[in-house]
Amino acid sequence: MTALRSILPILLCAACFNPSDDDTADTAQFDTDADTDTDTDADTDTDADTDTDADTDTGSGASCPDFFPADVEGIVWTYETTRDDGSVVVWTQSVYPASAGRFTLHSEIDGATSNLYYQCGDDQSVEALGGDALSDGISTEFTYTPALTFWAGGAPTVGTSWTSSGQQSGTWRGFGAAGTFTNTVSASWVVTGADLTYDLGEQTLTGCHHYTRQASTVSDGSIITTAELGIYCGSLYGLVWTDVVTTTEAGGAVLTGESFTRLIDVRFP
Repeated sequence: MTALRSILPILLCAACFNPSDDDTADTAQFDTDADTDTDTDADTDTDADTDTDADTDTGSGASCPDFFPADVEGIVWTYETTRDDGSVVVWTQSVYPASAGRFTLHSEIDGATSNLYYQCGDDQSVEALGGDALSDGISTEFTYTPALTFWAGGAPTVGTSWTSSGQQSGTWRGFGAAGTFTNTVSASWVVTGADLTYDLGEQTLTGCHHYTRQASTVSDGSIITTAELGIYCGSLYGLVWTDVVTTTEAGGAVLTGESFTRLIDVRFP
């Protein structure tokens, strides 16, 4: 079950970022190496209008917000993650065609693949329904009960917060064996900056939002916690974010890993 547990943080974190479809260029590349740890003081206008009138119809009349455009079919983001051991991995996320009123966010990272399935509400809330993954020869399929809320709806304002929790249950298969699993999952989100602007020299980024996320997964006697701090910027989805992941094994051993991720490319359909 150790290999199975290693998939779960990928499944939980694959949806923690964001973009929009209001850019005219087909491809954009970004230098986010420096100066993205800018001032997050709250002297920004937190009442600014955030355009959340996405055009894509899910079949139910609902659409996803611009800052979480899981309904922009064909968009592809490329990220670079640097781990605390100095290793670097380049990975991608893309939006697959909608099916049965849900959207698919597909991730490929370090030899593993995962799909997370979403739906967006009339209030532009975003919920994760479940997903599947393949890593190290083990495949999993799972659902969230109830659906996990990744955005509670409405426009981002400083201080907006919510907590979502439930069960992640499913099946796994690999190496001639198969089984079922049930994990307890929870996540708390806080918007710490809204409608910010960054001048990166060649690009000026607008509509940026800062957030924090505290998440935990209880899996087979172990506890995996994630502390995340990140920036979303309009059509760029997740611009940069840091993660500190702590795993407390059932026997008491504690392992901690840190990483820094930045957007290096986005391709629009």
